[in-house]
Amino acid sequence: MIELNVLRKLTKAQLITPIKAGQVSKEDISQLVVEGKLTESDINNEFSFTTAELKIILGPLYEDKLKRNLYSDEEFIDVVKKLLKDGIFTKEDLKPIFKENIKHEIYSEYRTYEILNIGILNQDDLKQIHIDNILQGHYDENKIIDLKNKGILEEHDLEPIIAEDFFLELYPQGSKVWHLGAIDESQIPDLQPNRVDVFTLGISGSGKSCFLAGLLTYADKIGKLSMLIDNTYGYDYGSKLIDNLNEEVLPPATPVNLIQYISCDFRGEKKDDKHPVTFIDMAGENFQNCFAKSINEIPPKVKKYLFGSNNRKLFFLCLDYQQDSVKNNNNRTRQKNQFDYILKFLEKNGTLKTTEAICIVVTKWDMCEDTSPDAGIKFLQSKYMSLINLCKEYQEKYKVDFRIFPFSLGVPDKRGNFIYNNNDSSFIFKWLVSFLPKIKKANGLLKIFG
Repeated sequence: MIELNVLRKLTKAQLITPIKAGQVSKEDISQLVVEGKLTESDINNEFSFTTAELKIILGPLYEDKLKRNLYSDEEFIDVVKKLLKDGIFTKEDLKPIFKENIKHEIYSEYRTYEILNIGILNQDDLKQIHIDNILQGHYDENKIIDLKNKGILEEHDLEPIIAEDFFLELYPQGSKVWHLGAIDESQIPDLQPNRVDVFTLGISGSGKSCFLAGLLTYADKIGKLSMLIDNTYGYDYGSKLIDNLNEEVLPPATPVNLIQYISCDFRGEKKDDKHPVTFIDMAGENFQNCFAKSINEIPPKVKKYLFGSNNRKLFFLCLDYQQDSVKNNNNRTRQKNQFDYILKFLEKNGTLKTTEAICIVVTKWDMCEDTSPDAGIKFLQSKYMSLINLCKEYQEKYKVDFRIFPFSLGVPDKRGNFIYNNNDSSFIFKWLVSFLPKIKKANGLLKIFG
Protein backbone atom coordinates (compact mmCIF):
# COMPACT_ATOMS: atom_id res chain seq x y z
CA MET A 1 0.00 0.00 0.00
CA ILE A 2 1.25 3.46 -0.86
CA GLU A 3 1.67 5.68 2.21
CA LEU A 4 -0.66 8.63 2.70
CA ASN A 5 2.17 11.19 2.73
CA VAL A 6 3.24 9.99 -0.73
CA LEU A 7 -0.32 10.13 -2.02
CA ARG A 8 -0.70 13.73 -0.87
CA LYS A 9 2.05 14.77 -3.29
CA LEU A 10 0.26 13.31 -6.32
CA THR A 11 -2.18 15.11 -8.58
CA LYS A 12 -5.75 13.92 -8.99
CA ALA A 13 -4.90 12.33 -12.33
CA GLN A 14 -1.92 10.52 -10.78
CA LEU A 15 -4.07 9.17 -7.93
CA ILE A 16 -6.53 7.34 -10.18
CA THR A 17 -4.18 4.56 -11.34
CA PRO A 18 -2.94 3.36 -7.89
CA ILE A 19 -6.46 3.54 -6.47
CA LYS A 20 -7.83 1.41 -9.31
CA ALA A 21 -4.93 -1.00 -8.82
CA GLY A 22 -5.91 -1.48 -5.17
CA GLN A 23 -2.67 0.12 -3.90
CA VAL A 24 -4.46 2.66 -1.67
CA SER A 25 -6.41 1.74 1.46
CA LYS A 26 -10.05 2.81 1.67
CA GLU A 27 -9.28 4.79 4.81
CA ASP A 28 -6.59 6.78 2.98
CA ILE A 29 -8.91 7.41 0.04
CA SER A 30 -11.42 8.76 2.56
CA GLN A 31 -8.77 11.08 4.00
CA LEU A 32 -7.89 12.33 0.51
CA VAL A 33 -11.57 13.15 -0.03
CA VAL A 34 -11.78 15.01 3.28
CA GLU A 35 -8.64 16.98 2.35
CA GLY A 36 -10.08 17.87 -1.06
CA LYS A 37 -7.60 15.94 -3.21
CA LEU A 38 -10.55 13.94 -4.55
CA THR A 39 -14.25 14.89 -4.75
CA GLU A 40 -17.47 12.95 -4.25
CA SER A 41 -17.94 13.14 -8.02
CA ASP A 42 -14.50 11.60 -8.59
CA ILE A 43 -15.30 8.69 -6.29
CA ASN A 44 -18.70 8.05 -7.88
CA ASN A 45 -17.64 8.50 -11.51
CA GLU A 46 -14.05 7.22 -11.73
CA PHE A 47 -14.27 4.09 -9.60
CA SER A 48 -16.57 1.13 -8.96
CA PHE A 49 -16.70 0.73 -5.20
CA THR A 50 -19.12 -1.48 -3.31
CA THR A 51 -21.60 0.01 -0.86
CA ALA A 52 -19.47 -1.14 2.06
CA GLU A 53 -16.40 0.52 0.51
CA LEU A 54 -18.30 3.75 -0.17
CA LYS A 55 -19.41 3.82 3.45
CA ILE A 56 -15.74 3.81 4.50
CA ILE A 57 -14.64 6.30 1.85
CA LEU A 58 -17.46 8.85 1.81
CA GLY A 59 -19.07 8.23 5.20
CA PRO A 60 -16.69 10.55 7.14
CA LEU A 61 -17.19 13.35 4.60
CA TYR A 62 -20.98 13.18 4.76
CA GLU A 63 -20.88 12.85 8.54
CA ASP A 64 -18.72 15.97 8.79
CA LYS A 65 -21.03 17.94 6.52
CA LEU A 66 -24.09 16.86 8.49
CA LYS A 67 -22.46 17.70 11.81
CA ARG A 68 -21.44 21.14 10.54
CA ASN A 69 -24.85 21.72 8.94
CA LEU A 70 -23.39 22.48 5.51
CA TYR A 71 -26.47 21.52 3.50
CA SER A 72 -29.21 24.01 2.68
CA ASP A 73 -32.82 23.27 3.65
CA GLU A 74 -33.58 22.64 -0.02
CA GLU A 75 -30.93 19.91 -0.45
CA PHE A 76 -30.76 18.48 3.07
CA ILE A 77 -33.67 16.06 2.89
CA ASP A 78 -32.69 14.75 -0.56
CA VAL A 79 -29.12 14.14 0.60
CA VAL A 80 -30.28 12.25 3.68
CA LYS A 81 -32.72 10.12 1.70
CA LYS A 82 -29.99 9.26 -0.83
CA LEU A 83 -27.52 8.32 1.91
CA LEU A 84 -30.11 5.98 3.39
CA LYS A 85 -31.07 4.54 0.01
CA ASP A 86 -27.44 3.96 -1.05
CA GLY A 87 -26.64 2.28 2.24
CA ILE A 88 -23.97 4.81 3.25
CA PHE A 89 -25.79 5.31 6.56
CA THR A 90 -28.58 3.61 8.44
CA LYS A 91 -31.12 5.55 10.48
CA GLU A 92 -29.29 4.40 13.61
CA ASP A 93 -26.03 5.84 12.22
CA LEU A 94 -27.66 9.25 11.73
CA LYS A 95 -29.61 9.38 14.99
CA PRO A 96 -26.73 10.54 17.28
CA ILE A 97 -25.64 13.20 14.74
CA PHE A 98 -29.11 14.70 14.53
CA LYS A 99 -29.71 14.45 18.28
CA GLU A 100 -26.53 16.40 18.96
CA ASN A 101 -27.36 19.13 16.44
CA ILE A 102 -30.91 19.54 17.73
CA LYS A 103 -29.59 19.64 21.28
CA HIS A 104 -27.30 22.56 20.39
CA GLU A 105 -30.07 24.24 18.33
CA ILE A 106 -28.02 24.02 15.13
CA TYR A 107 -30.96 22.85 13.03
CA SER A 108 -33.92 25.02 12.04
CA GLU A 109 -37.42 24.07 13.15
CA TYR A 110 -38.20 23.08 9.55
CA ARG A 111 -35.19 20.74 9.40
CA THR A 112 -36.13 19.15 12.68
CA TYR A 113 -39.61 18.37 11.32
CA GLU A 114 -38.06 16.86 8.21
CA ILE A 115 -35.95 14.55 10.38
CA LEU A 116 -39.08 13.49 12.27
CA ASN A 117 -40.92 12.83 9.02
CA ILE A 118 -38.21 10.52 7.70
CA GLY A 119 -38.44 8.55 10.93
CA ILE A 120 -34.84 8.92 12.06
CA LEU A 121 -36.08 10.51 15.28
CA ASN A 122 -39.57 10.49 16.76
CA GLN A 123 -41.51 12.87 18.99
CA ASP A 124 -40.32 11.09 22.14
CA ASP A 125 -36.69 11.54 21.06
CA LEU A 126 -37.31 15.25 20.46
CA LYS A 127 -39.07 15.65 23.78
CA GLN A 128 -36.21 13.95 25.64
CA ILE A 129 -33.63 16.24 23.99
CA HIS A 130 -35.51 19.29 25.26
CA ILE A 131 -35.99 17.79 28.74
CA ASP A 132 -32.25 17.07 28.98
CA ASN A 133 -31.45 20.63 27.91
CA ILE A 134 -33.76 22.02 30.59
CA LEU A 135 -32.22 19.79 33.28
CA GLN A 136 -28.73 20.87 32.19
CA GLY A 137 -29.68 24.55 32.33
CA HIS A 138 -29.29 25.21 28.60
CA TYR A 139 -32.73 26.83 28.12
CA ASP A 140 -33.97 30.11 29.54
CA GLU A 141 -37.60 30.69 30.56
CA ASN A 142 -38.58 32.10 27.16
CA LYS A 143 -37.40 28.93 25.41
CA ILE A 144 -39.36 26.75 27.84
CA ILE A 145 -42.46 28.89 27.34
CA ASP A 146 -42.08 28.52 23.57
CA LEU A 147 -41.87 24.72 23.86
CA LYS A 148 -44.94 24.73 26.09
CA ASN A 149 -46.98 26.94 23.76
CA LYS A 150 -46.09 24.79 20.73
CA GLY A 151 -47.27 21.68 22.58
CA ILE A 152 -43.84 20.02 22.38
CA LEU A 153 -43.61 19.80 26.18
CA GLU A 154 -46.74 19.37 28.28
CA GLU A 155 -47.65 19.82 31.94
CA HIS A 156 -46.59 16.34 32.97
CA ASP A 157 -43.23 16.85 31.22
CA LEU A 158 -42.49 20.21 32.83
CA GLU A 159 -43.79 19.76 36.38
CA PRO A 160 -40.91 17.57 37.63
CA ILE A 161 -38.10 19.48 35.88
CA ILE A 162 -38.73 23.21 36.46
CA ALA A 163 -39.03 25.32 39.61
CA GLU A 164 -42.44 25.18 41.30
CA ASP A 165 -43.02 28.95 41.13
CA PHE A 166 -42.24 28.97 37.39
CA PHE A 167 -44.52 25.97 36.83
CA LEU A 168 -47.39 27.76 38.58
CA GLU A 169 -46.78 30.81 36.41
CA LEU A 170 -47.13 28.60 33.33
CA TYR A 171 -50.15 26.77 34.71
CA PRO A 172 -51.97 29.08 37.14
CA GLN A 173 -54.69 26.48 37.64
CA GLY A 174 -52.11 24.06 39.01
CA SER A 175 -51.38 20.69 37.52
CA LYS A 176 -54.60 19.83 35.73
CA VAL A 177 -54.68 16.53 33.88
CA TRP A 178 -57.63 15.29 31.85
CA HIS A 179 -58.95 12.47 34.02
CA LEU A 180 -61.78 11.42 31.73
CA GLY A 181 -62.64 8.19 33.48
CA ALA A 182 -62.59 6.04 30.35
CA ILE A 183 -59.52 3.82 30.25
CA ASP A 184 -59.99 2.87 26.62
CA GLU A 185 -62.37 3.65 23.79
CA SER A 186 -64.41 0.49 24.39
CA GLN A 187 -65.88 2.17 27.49
CA ILE A 188 -67.31 5.06 25.47
CA PRO A 189 -70.89 4.34 24.33
CA ASP A 190 -72.13 4.27 20.77
CA LEU A 191 -73.58 7.47 19.34
CA GLN A 192 -77.23 8.14 20.07
CA PRO A 193 -79.61 8.02 17.06
CA ASN A 194 -81.74 10.92 15.77
CA ARG A 195 -79.14 13.57 16.44
CA VAL A 196 -76.72 15.60 14.30
CA ASP A 197 -73.14 14.34 14.69
CA VAL A 198 -70.66 17.22 14.57
CA PHE A 199 -67.01 16.20 14.06
CA THR A 200 -64.05 18.47 14.88
CA LEU A 201 -61.09 17.26 12.83
CA GLY A 202 -57.49 18.48 12.63
CA ILE A 203 -53.88 17.61 13.25
CA SER A 204 -52.39 17.46 16.72
CA GLY A 205 -52.28 20.88 18.39
CA SER A 206 -54.56 22.55 15.86
CA GLY A 207 -56.96 23.95 18.47
CA LYS A 208 -59.89 21.53 18.14
CA SER A 209 -60.59 21.34 21.87
CA CYS A 210 -60.27 25.13 22.19
CA PHE A 211 -62.77 25.56 19.36
CA LEU A 212 -65.22 23.18 21.03
CA ALA A 213 -64.64 24.80 24.42
CA GLY A 214 -65.48 28.19 22.93
CA LEU A 215 -68.82 27.01 21.51
CA LEU A 216 -69.88 25.19 24.68
CA THR A 217 -68.81 28.01 26.99
CA TYR A 218 -70.69 30.61 24.96
CA ALA A 219 -73.82 28.43 24.82
CA ASP A 220 -73.60 27.88 28.57
CA LYS A 221 -73.08 31.60 29.22
CA ILE A 222 -76.27 32.58 27.37
CA GLY A 223 -78.30 29.76 28.91
CA LYS A 224 -78.72 27.70 25.73
CA LEU A 225 -76.72 24.60 26.69
CA SER A 226 -78.12 21.40 28.08
CA MET A 227 -75.52 18.62 28.17
CA LEU A 228 -76.92 15.08 28.30
CA ILE A 229 -75.62 12.23 30.44
CA ASP A 230 -75.97 9.33 27.99
CA ASN A 231 -72.15 9.37 27.92
CA THR A 232 -70.98 10.30 31.41
CA TYR A 233 -67.36 10.58 30.26
CA GLY A 234 -68.43 13.09 27.62
CA TYR A 235 -70.40 15.09 30.18
CA ASP A 236 -67.31 15.27 32.37
CA TYR A 237 -65.18 16.27 29.37
CA GLY A 238 -67.54 19.05 28.33
CA SER A 239 -67.69 20.35 31.91
CA LYS A 240 -63.90 20.50 32.08
CA LEU A 241 -63.69 22.39 28.78
CA ILE A 242 -66.12 25.01 30.09
CA ASP A 243 -64.39 25.24 33.48
CA ASN A 244 -61.06 25.96 31.83
CA LEU A 245 -62.38 28.86 29.79
CA ASN A 246 -64.25 30.27 32.76
CA GLU A 247 -60.88 30.30 34.55
CA GLU A 248 -59.40 31.98 31.43
CA VAL A 249 -56.97 29.13 30.94
CA LEU A 250 -56.55 27.30 27.63
CA PRO A 251 -57.65 23.64 27.80
CA PRO A 252 -54.78 21.16 28.11
CA ALA A 253 -53.97 18.99 25.11
CA THR A 254 -56.22 15.96 24.82
CA PRO A 255 -54.64 12.59 25.60
CA VAL A 256 -53.11 10.80 22.64
CA ASN A 257 -55.64 8.59 20.83
CA LEU A 258 -58.61 10.10 22.69
CA ILE A 259 -61.96 9.94 20.96
CA GLN A 260 -64.81 11.40 22.98
CA TYR A 261 -68.30 12.69 22.37
CA ILE A 262 -70.54 15.19 24.11
CA SER A 263 -74.29 14.98 23.58
CA CYS A 264 -76.23 18.17 24.15
CA ASP A 265 -79.37 20.03 23.20
CA PHE A 266 -79.13 23.68 22.28
CA ARG A 267 -82.24 25.50 23.44
CA GLY A 268 -84.01 27.50 20.77
CA GLU A 269 -85.82 30.82 20.91
CA LYS A 270 -89.11 29.17 21.87
CA LYS A 271 -89.44 27.31 25.14
CA ASP A 272 -89.83 23.83 23.70
CA ASP A 273 -87.38 24.22 20.80
CA LYS A 274 -84.35 21.95 21.02
CA HIS A 275 -81.53 21.38 18.57
CA PRO A 276 -80.07 17.88 19.16
CA VAL A 277 -76.34 17.66 18.53
CA THR A 278 -73.45 15.33 19.40
CA PHE A 279 -69.94 16.78 19.26
CA ILE A 280 -67.25 14.21 18.46
CA ASP A 281 -63.75 15.32 19.44
CA MET A 282 -60.71 13.19 18.72
CA ALA A 283 -57.02 13.72 19.40
CA GLY A 284 -55.01 14.84 16.37
CA GLU A 285 -53.08 11.58 16.51
CA ASN A 286 -56.33 9.67 15.92
CA PHE A 287 -57.20 11.90 12.97
CA GLN A 288 -53.70 11.57 11.53
CA ASN A 289 -53.84 7.80 11.92
CA CYS A 290 -56.56 7.77 9.25
CA PHE A 291 -54.21 9.20 6.65
CA ALA A 292 -53.55 6.90 3.68
CA LYS A 293 -55.39 4.04 5.42
CA SER A 294 -58.21 1.84 4.24
CA ILE A 295 -61.48 1.77 6.15
CA ASN A 296 -60.45 -1.40 7.98
CA GLU A 297 -57.11 0.08 9.06
CA ILE A 298 -58.37 3.17 10.90
CA PRO A 299 -59.00 3.15 14.69
CA PRO A 300 -62.15 1.06 15.38
CA LYS A 301 -64.11 3.75 17.23
CA VAL A 302 -63.30 6.35 14.59
CA LYS A 303 -64.59 3.93 11.96
CA LYS A 304 -67.79 3.28 13.90
CA TYR A 305 -68.54 6.96 14.53
CA LEU A 306 -67.81 8.07 10.96
CA PHE A 307 -69.41 5.19 9.09
CA GLY A 308 -71.59 3.24 11.52
CA SER A 309 -74.25 5.86 12.24
CA ASN A 310 -77.19 6.92 10.08
CA ASN A 311 -77.25 10.35 11.74
CA ARG A 312 -76.78 13.45 9.62
CA LYS A 313 -73.26 14.86 9.94
CA LEU A 314 -71.39 18.14 9.99
CA PHE A 315 -67.61 18.53 9.76
CA PHE A 316 -65.51 21.33 11.21
CA LEU A 317 -62.01 21.12 9.70
CA CYS A 318 -59.77 22.93 12.20
CA LEU A 319 -56.93 24.35 10.14
CA ASP A 320 -54.09 25.73 12.27
CA TYR A 321 -53.09 29.18 10.99
CA GLN A 322 -49.93 29.14 13.12
CA GLN A 323 -48.53 26.26 11.10
CA ASP A 324 -48.28 28.68 8.18
CA SER A 325 -46.72 31.52 10.15
CA VAL A 326 -43.34 29.74 10.16
CA LYS A 327 -41.56 29.80 6.82
CA ASN A 328 -41.10 26.36 5.27
CA ASN A 329 -42.97 24.65 8.13
CA ASN A 330 -43.80 21.27 6.61
CA ASN A 331 -46.81 20.84 8.89
CA ARG A 332 -48.57 23.01 6.31
CA THR A 333 -48.19 20.23 3.75
CA ARG A 334 -49.40 17.70 6.28
CA GLN A 335 -52.53 19.74 6.98
CA LYS A 336 -53.33 20.09 3.30
CA ASN A 337 -52.80 16.39 2.64
CA GLN A 338 -54.65 15.29 5.76
CA PHE A 339 -57.77 17.29 4.94
CA ASP A 340 -57.65 16.40 1.25
CA TYR A 341 -57.42 12.70 2.11
CA ILE A 342 -60.11 12.66 4.81
CA LEU A 343 -62.67 14.39 2.57
CA LYS A 344 -62.00 11.97 -0.28
CA PHE A 345 -62.05 9.10 2.21
CA LEU A 346 -65.47 10.23 3.48
CA GLU A 347 -66.78 10.43 -0.06
CA LYS A 348 -65.41 7.02 -1.04
CA ASN A 349 -67.14 5.38 1.90
CA GLY A 350 -70.47 7.13 1.44
CA THR A 351 -70.42 9.51 4.41
CA LEU A 352 -70.85 12.67 2.35
CA LYS A 353 -74.30 11.41 1.35
CA THR A 354 -75.40 12.00 4.95
CA THR A 355 -73.39 15.21 5.44
CA GLU A 356 -75.10 18.57 5.80
CA ALA A 357 -72.12 20.94 6.00
CA ILE A 358 -68.34 21.16 5.68
CA CYS A 359 -66.74 24.11 7.48
CA ILE A 360 -63.12 25.21 7.42
CA VAL A 361 -62.24 26.83 10.74
CA VAL A 362 -58.96 28.77 10.66
CA THR A 363 -57.86 28.45 14.28
CA LYS A 364 -55.40 30.69 16.17
CA TRP A 365 -56.51 33.55 13.95
CA ASP A 366 -55.33 36.02 16.59
CA MET A 367 -51.79 35.32 15.35
CA CYS A 368 -52.59 37.18 12.12
CA GLU A 369 -52.05 40.94 11.87
CA ASP A 370 -55.30 41.36 9.93
CA THR A 371 -58.00 39.37 11.74
CA SER A 372 -60.90 40.35 9.50
CA PRO A 373 -63.08 37.63 7.87
CA ASP A 374 -61.95 38.80 4.42
CA ALA A 375 -58.33 38.25 5.45
CA GLY A 376 -59.20 34.69 6.46
CA ILE A 377 -60.62 33.93 3.04
CA LYS A 378 -57.61 35.53 1.32
CA PHE A 379 -55.28 33.47 3.49
CA LEU A 380 -56.99 30.23 2.45
CA GLN A 381 -57.05 31.25 -1.19
CA SER A 382 -53.29 31.84 -1.10
CA LYS A 383 -52.39 28.62 0.75
CA TYR A 384 -55.27 26.16 0.44
CA MET A 385 -57.02 26.84 -2.85
CA SER A 386 -57.08 23.15 -3.75
CA LEU A 387 -58.87 22.37 -0.48
CA ILE A 388 -61.42 25.13 -1.11
CA ASN A 389 -62.05 23.82 -4.62
CA LEU A 390 -62.54 20.28 -3.29
CA CYS A 391 -65.08 21.55 -0.76
CA LYS A 392 -66.89 23.49 -3.49
CA GLU A 393 -66.93 20.38 -5.66
CA TYR A 394 -68.62 18.42 -2.86
CA GLN A 395 -70.91 21.35 -2.14
CA GLU A 396 -72.24 21.09 -5.68
CA LYS A 397 -72.24 17.29 -5.88
CA TYR A 398 -73.81 16.52 -2.49
CA LYS A 399 -75.67 19.80 -1.85
CA VAL A 400 -73.77 20.36 1.39
CA ASP A 401 -73.36 23.78 2.95
CA PHE A 402 -69.76 25.06 2.78
CA ARG A 403 -68.50 27.74 5.18
CA ILE A 404 -65.21 29.36 6.18
CA PHE A 405 -64.79 30.73 9.71
CA PRO A 406 -61.74 32.43 11.23
CA PHE A 407 -61.57 31.56 14.92
CA SER A 408 -59.83 32.76 18.07
CA LEU A 409 -60.58 32.42 21.76
CA GLY A 410 -58.66 35.59 22.55
CA VAL A 411 -55.03 36.60 22.52
CA PRO A 412 -52.99 34.63 25.09
CA ASP A 413 -49.84 36.06 26.59
CA LYS A 414 -46.61 34.12 26.27
CA ARG A 415 -47.44 32.12 29.40
CA GLY A 416 -50.76 30.91 28.01
CA ASN A 417 -53.04 33.18 30.07
CA PHE A 418 -55.71 35.13 28.20
CA ILE A 419 -59.02 36.91 28.47
CA TYR A 420 -61.74 34.89 26.74
CA ASN A 421 -63.20 36.74 23.76
CA ASN A 422 -66.42 35.09 22.60
CA ASN A 423 -66.90 37.04 19.35
CA ASP A 424 -65.95 34.14 17.05
CA SER A 425 -67.62 31.52 19.26
CA SER A 426 -70.81 33.60 19.26
CA PHE A 427 -70.84 34.01 15.47
CA ILE A 428 -70.30 30.30 14.77
CA PHE A 429 -72.77 29.23 17.48
CA LYS A 430 -75.52 31.43 16.05
CA TRP A 431 -74.90 30.04 12.57
CA LEU A 432 -74.89 26.48 13.91
CA VAL A 433 -78.19 26.89 15.75
CA SER A 434 -79.80 28.53 12.72
CA PHE A 435 -78.57 25.64 10.59
CA LEU A 436 -79.37 22.72 12.91
CA PRO A 437 -82.86 21.22 12.84
CA LYS A 438 -85.28 21.43 15.69
CA ILE A 439 -86.59 18.19 17.12
CA LYS A 440 -89.80 17.46 15.21
CA LYS A 441 -92.31 14.68 15.58
CA ALA A 442 -93.91 12.98 12.62
CA ASN A 443 -96.13 9.94 13.23
CA GLY A 444 -94.53 9.63 16.66
CA LEU A 445 -90.99 9.42 15.26
CA LEU A 446 -88.20 11.96 15.61
CA LYS A 447 -87.13 13.47 12.32
CA ILE A 448 -83.87 15.25 11.56
CA PHE A 449 -83.56 17.76 8.71
CA GLY A 450 -87.18 17.15 7.71
